[in-house]
Amino acid sequence: MEEKSLSLHYRSDREGLTPMILGLVKGLGSRFDTEVHITQTQSRDDGAEHDEFLVIYKPN
Repeated sequence: MEEKSLSLHYRSDREGLTPMILGLVKGLGSRFDTEVHITQTQSRDDGAEHDEFLVIYKPN
């Protein structure tokens, strides 16, 4: 199957939860038998308004 991608925007007032997003997306890929690669493209830690991730996925 063809690779697809999406931009995931994460907004929260709570700090320290960004790593949870990585685990959640990878876990969902595993649960639905989908290969998932996730890269953080912007970070609140670097002054961005919110965290953003590029998610590339390929259903098996």
